[in-house]
Order: sequence, then C-alpha cells, then structure tokens
Amino acid sequence: MLIGMIKANQPSTITKATSEAFTSIPVSDPIKKPEESFPKLSLDTLTTSLRGVGPATASLIMSIATVVGDPMRQVPFYSDDTYLWLIFGVYPIPGEGQVKVKGVKANGELDVKYNLKEFRGLWEEVQRLRTRLTEGDLGSVSTVGVEKVAYVLRHIAVSGYYSDQHHEVGEATVVESTEVSGGETKKRKVKEKTRSAKK
Repeated sequence: MLIGMIKANQPSTITKATSEAFTSIPVSDPIKKPEESFPKLSLDTLTTSLRGVGPATASLIMSIATVVGDPMRQVPFYSDDTYLWLIFGVYPIPGEGQVKVKGVKANGELDVKYNLKEFRGLWEEVQRLRTRLTEGDLGSVSTVGVEKVAYVLRHIAVSGYYSDQHHEVGEATVVESTEVSGGETKKRKVKEKTRSAKK
C-alpha cells in the first residue's frame, strides 16, 4: 500500500518538497545545540507534502541527502537496527540466550509506531553517543557510522564472528542507564551479563 502511495506522488511535488526540506535543515551543531538542530521543519515538510512518507522514511531521505559534507549536519536514519541498540539497549553478548525486550515482537520486529516522537528520541540518543565518542578524542563520528555499527550488532550472529572466537552468541539488554531528556534525568537498572566460551 505504501509503495502505491509513494508512486502516486508527482515529480514536481517531490522536487518541491525535498528542496524545501533540504534547505530547511538546521545549521546548528547537534552536540552543542540539540534543541535548535533537530530538523522538525524538514521532517514536517516531507511527511505533509508526500503521500506514503512518514517520519522514518523522511529520516532516510534526509540521511541520504546529508551523508556527504559536515558530519555535524547529518540526519540519522530511523532504522530498526539503530533503534534496537540505542533505545532498547539490545546488543549481542557471547554466551547469552535471546532476551525478550519490551517493544520487540516475538519475530524480532519492533513494536513501535515510527512516529516523530520516537524519531526525536532516537535522534537525541544518536547525538549523545556521538558526543561521548567525540569527547573520547575519536573526532567527528558520522550518523552513517553509528548506523553501520547498529547493523553489525544486530546481525553479528550470522557473520560467524563469535563462532570463530569459540563463543556462543546471544542478545542482551542493558537495563540501566542515566539519560537526560528535556532536562529530566531517568534511571534504569542494569543487569550484569557474563561471557562464556564454547566447549
């Protein structure tokens, strides 16, 4: 259905909407001025002007458009891989089995709405991660770099990496972290995980 809706968009409408969205991307540094740099106007332009385009698809369009140039102006893509890692805290740890996480269906798909509020939360987490890495003297970290790491973390079991290292593979969740959102501090408990080698 979405493909049909997207195909119904006229080329002139697409050109106008994308041009307006790209020119309205904030120039503020998202690490220094997160409130000013969130591209809400650009997202709204794409989602209200183009049929079949929601916040997740709009984030992909903007991610592709900003991939070249200043990493600080890059827009992260609302991908399932990145959301699992940075919002739900799912990542692989050798020796651990599958951990059920609230917000993830039994088949592994996200149980989310792909709305603007969720994307904003993901956008903020990406910027927090980039801030920590930048403070660690790693230089500018691109949003595409974050997405690549998220993809590897989600699919590392099929890569054979852990089997080569003689470890079993599973997924684990960090249940505690401290985060600041809108001036508010939240705490979650951390569950310690251990690593075990294959015999």
